[in-house]
This record gives sequence, structure tokens and C-alpha cells, in this order.
Amino acid sequence: MIKEGSVKRQGIQALYTFTPFKLLEAKPEEYFTLLLTPLAKFKNPPNLKWRSKGYKESFTVSFLEEGLKKKVVHPYLLFSVKLQRGCKDCYVYEREDVRKEDSWRFPPTYIEFSWSSLSSAYHCKLGWILLSSQSRCPYEGYCPDMRGSPCPWYSTKPTSYSRLYNVFPRIQKRFEDPTNDLEFLPVMAIRYKNRPLIIVRFTESGSFLAFIDGVIFSPKIPWILAQPVVFLEEKLGFRLRNVHAIELEFIPEVLEELIKDILLSNKEIARWIILKYRLYMGASKRQDYIYERRGFRAFEELEKVVSNAVQGLVSDKPISEVVRDVQSGKVDQEIIDFASFLLLHSLAHTLKSALVAKFGCDVDDLEYYVEHSKLYSPGSFSGKTRIILLETAVGGFGYIKNFVNEVKETSNISIFKELIKDTLYSFIMSCERKVEESLRDLENQLRPFQEESKELVDLILKAYRSSFPNTKVFPHIFSVRRVLSKVSSVSSSEERSLLDDLIARVPHCWDGCQLCVAMERGCHFLPFDQPFLISEKLLRASLERLLEMIEHPDYQAHLKRGVVKEFETLLSIAKSRIDLASPWLSREVIEHLLKVHREKGLKIRVLTAKDPNNEIQARSLEMLAYISRNNPGFQTRTIEGLHAKGMLVDDIILLHGSFNFTISGLSSNIENVALTFDIRHVQEFKEKFDKLWNNAEHLI
Repeated sequence: MIKEGSVKRQGIQALYTFTPFKLLEAKPEEYFTLLLTPLAKFKNPPNLKWRSKGYKESFTVSFLEEGLKKKVVHPYLLFSVKLQRGCKDCYVYEREDVRKEDSWRFPPTYIEFSWSSLSSAYHCKLGWILLSSQSRCPYEGYCPDMRGSPCPWYSTKPTSYSRLYNVFPRIQKRFEDPTNDLEFLPVMAIRYKNRPLIIVRFTESGSFLAFIDGVIFSPKIPWILAQPVVFLEEKLGFRLRNVHAIELEFIPEVLEELIKDILLSNKEIARWIILKYRLYMGASKRQDYIYERRGFRAFEELEKVVSNAVQGLVSDKPISEVVRDVQSGKVDQEIIDFASFLLLHSLAHTLKSALVAKFGCDVDDLEYYVEHSKLYSPGSFSGKTRIILLETAVGGFGYIKNFVNEVKETSNISIFKELIKDTLYSFIMSCERKVEESLRDLENQLRPFQEESKELVDLILKAYRSSFPNTKVFPHIFSVRRVLSKVSSVSSSEERSLLDDLIARVPHCWDGCQLCVAMERGCHFLPFDQPFLISEKLLRASLERLLEMIEHPDYQAHLKRGVVKEFETLLSIAKSRIDLASPWLSREVIEHLLKVHREKGLKIRVLTAKDPNNEIQARSLEMLAYISRNNPGFQTRTIEGLHAKGMLVDDIILLHGSFNFTISGLSSNIENVALTFDIRHVQEFKEKFDKLWNNAEHLI
């Protein structure tokens, strides 16, 4: 993308460089330069020229809330606005109808860009008036939070725009699969108990979409108690083709089992997930999507809990129900579904950070993308539950490809193990211990302030002890600050400075720290959504179990009856090929194989034996011969002396044991069963299978 003049940027960096409403250039005593674009659901300034009519590419994406598709453009030129000292130009954005309640869902409702407002800005501490040159609030007659006239939420001293906010793009991202699914090459698999949990694949042929959907104004001043967000009418972005990406596909029912095991075994984690679910998704038990902009209401609900706690109120029934649900720690299907998304979202952040550290690359060189059945995202949906980690360059940078080659060539998954170990250690050192120490020592930390401000100290202690009594759950620091600013007598700058000192001593990590997530440029969610959609505790517990699975990649069960579940699961996840060795086969098993071959285009090789004394096997051979003649991708060969049994799926998972692939062997016989996820052992089986296959007799 190109800004008028000579500045050029490419890829994600262009979106950060040319973010609308961000100062592109400024000499505070002379001029300000920035890009102004039309906003959705606002009355926009007239005759706003912000881009060239021509563009390199445009495409559309769908949005759930608007119920329609929005245009994304990649223009040749972007035109900035230069506001100089003495300039009379004024660009005002106002909500379409401030008399309607819907206009006050989240801030802002009014923005003015002029020389006066940028150099000496008035603002609302609740975020409703983002920027104004007027010394009195322009919406005094409409604001639902109005407290007299003049309103105390409206600033009395002007501050420059550059000192008020950090301006960040709200970037939406989308990954599109290669047109041929076979271009996603299997790399490895990670199990949970006796089934595959994660299938890791690699492609060089994906597509990546990125566009600015909105702009976030993050306050630099602590006493602006909101993070205003605006959304662009026409999105600004680009598409990259032939990107390199790793896919981590989760098997939904196995992921559900993992989540359920963790939540039922750890009530503290369950309580945190229940709290975030009840606040973010609401009290409704109906099936619903996880989509953004609910965080603003969630924070309001949390503030009610804190307000009731510090004032000793118990009359608010919905709020008391939230507290009781958290205290009970009761886990149901909605909680499990919500938690599974929180795990994927948290893991995506973590893996991206870990890989950036491993490669020593720029943070913008890698991106993540999450798909989940409960998550609404713009564009089409593959139907998978997965994390995509990709490089933001056509043809890739080479990091991911080298990483994958290292795993495949050395048959070594210790790379993943080390990433997980490092992450767990960082969590324990930087998050868990700090929170435990802060909570345990909270009263001692605040004691020096007792004489100076007993009221504030008592309110803070109540907020942390009484919001969710008899649990280790506590409120978010943003909610505590907002409630204290409303119910206490804090008004002067000295009292606010004192409260800032007190707040600095309370826990800042709310099961996922806003300091390391909320302001992370790569997160797909808005700042007031992010705290509700990650969970450090759930992630840590999951990584501990994954680490155990990686260190012990093989599952074995002796004298087990029935292998059907394992067999059917592997057929369902197979993407490219199946190699099966079994002296005997049943027609029903062959039919299963033929079905997945036809549905998925799998390449199937069956290595079996001739047995003239076994009538069932003779009929199976007849069926296999017919299939092989009419389906080039489904071939059978026979070899004498075959006694081994095993099924290799996509060259990454091996099911083997004492059983034949017959109905009785899979269903009723008592057998020894093993699932192998160890790359070395899997490759050893494949090499020996290939050797036998080359020496075997074609079935005619």
C-alpha cells in the first residue's frame, strides 16, 4: 500500500503503518498528518477522499452482526489529511442517532479531527467523546452516564491527541486452504489417551487475507476508563497467495474429552471458565456463536458484581446467580465448548510467540488463525477445529519449512516438547507465582496506606475477597478501578495518584494477563473481548498433559476387547493414504476402506495373504481383486508368511497389535492393541511395508 508522497509499506506492516486515525506525521507546533476514512454507523464528514479510485484487488467478507458482506480494498494510493496551525478544516464523526439506546452500546459516539482538537483535546473519561475542541461535552443532553452539568466525566483541561491515545488497527485475518487438500502434507500427530488429538500438517499453497476492520484507541491516561473502538465502512487490506503454513487440526470429540477431564479434576480452572462464560456469553443456555463486542457488556456485568461486593449488596438476582455458578464450579456442555475455544485461542498466541522466539524473526513475520465450531469469523468455514500458524509472505520466509523438514528428517518431535516446556516454565515464573504472592500478601501490601486512605484500602480488600467468596477467583483490575472511581470519594489528582499506587499492588493477571495479551498486536479480538477469551490456567493444564503425551507417544492396551473405536477414528481423520497389513480381512472392513477411498480420494494399499483353508479370506480376496481392477488408487498385493498386522494412516499414525482386520478381530476378540505416534517407529513400519510391497504378488 502507498501513502501519497513517497512512503511505501507491504504486508501486515502496511496495515500498522497506515492505520486510519493514527498520526502519520506530526510537528505539534505546526501540523498533524493522518488518514481519515468513513466509519460504519456514523455520520461521516462530507466529501472525504481517502483512497484512489483504482485498486490492486478487492474482495468481500461476511459479517454476522451486520448480516451482510463488506468490501475489502487494496488501493494503489492512500490520501492523508494535513491539519496545520490556523487551519479551519474540521472533520466530525457522530453516531447516526444519539437519541437511540443502540448508539450507546460502546464508545465512542463523537470524534472531531481539527487543528484545535489534535493540539488541545477535550475528552470523556468514559470514552463517549473521543476528541473535541469544545470545553463542554457536546452530548450533555443525550449521554446516559451524565452526572450534572458540567459532567465530571468530561475533562476540564485539554490534552494533545498524541498524549491521550495509542492508536492500533483492529486487523481481521483469514486463512484459505489450498484448492487441493492433498497439498496439506501430514507431519506428525499427538495423542490423548488412545486416540489422536492433534494432527499437524504443512502446506506451501495456502492463501492469507488480512484487513483493517476497525481502529482501537488505547488510553495512555489511566483515568480514561474505556478503550474506544470504531469500525471502518470500507475495509482496508490485502491477500497473499502461496503462503507457508502449519495446521494443527484438533479432533473435536478428543479435544472435548481433554477439556472435560481438566475441568472436572480442577475446580479452580472450572470456576474461571464459568465466570468468563457467564459474563461473555450471558445467562442464556442456548447454542450460540462466540463473536466479538460482547466484552463491553461483560465488563459491565463484572462491575456490578464488584460494586455489590464493595457495598455489601445482595439484591441483584442475576449477579448473585453468576457468583453462585462460579462458586459451584458445575461443568456442563456449554462450558466445555466455550473452554475448548479458549484453549485454542490461548494456544495460538503461545505457539506464535514461541516460534517467533525460536526463529528470531520479527513478530509480524508469523500470524495465527483459529477455526472452531463455536467461533464466528468472516468468510467461509472449513468445518475443522484448528490452529493455523503461517508466514506473511508470498512463498514464505523459510522458517516453517525448515522447522517441518527438521521434524521429518530427524524423526524428532522434541522440538515441540521444548516449546511446551519453555512455555510452561514462563507461565509458572511470570504469571502463577506473581498472582499467588500478590493475593497472599495483599493486606500487607496495602497496610502502609491504611492511615492515608483507609476507605480505599478497605474497598480494594472487599473487591478481592468478597466478589467471589470461598474461591480463588477475583475481579479484573479494570473493573475494580472503574467501581472504585464511582463509589469512593476520589476526585482530586492526588487521590487518583494514590489509587494508582494502590492498584499497582493488586494482581494484574486475570487468568491471562492483559499486559501480555490485550495489547498484543496480533490478537484478532478487541481489547475488551480478549480477557474473556483466553485462559492461562486451562492452557497450562492442557500443555502439561500434552507434554506427557509427547514424551510417551505410544498407547498400549493388553487383553483388550474391541478395537472398533480406534479403527473408525483413524479412518475418519485420514487425508491422503492408508497402508494396511493383515493376513485376514473381512468384507465389512474392506467396505469401510472402499467408502473412505471414494469419499476422500485416499490412496489405499492392502497387503494380505492367501489362505485356501479360510473361506472368508477367499471371498475377501475376490472382492479386493475386483476393487483393485476398477480403482487404481486402491491396490492389493499378497505375500506368503505374512503374520504382522497394522494400519498406517497418512504416514504419521500406526494402529497395530495381535488382531486381524476382521469383524471378530476388531469387535469381539480379546487382543493386544497399540497406537504408535512416535515418528521413528512409524517410519520404520513404513520402510518395511514398502519393502514387502515391492516383493509381493499383484492380486489379479
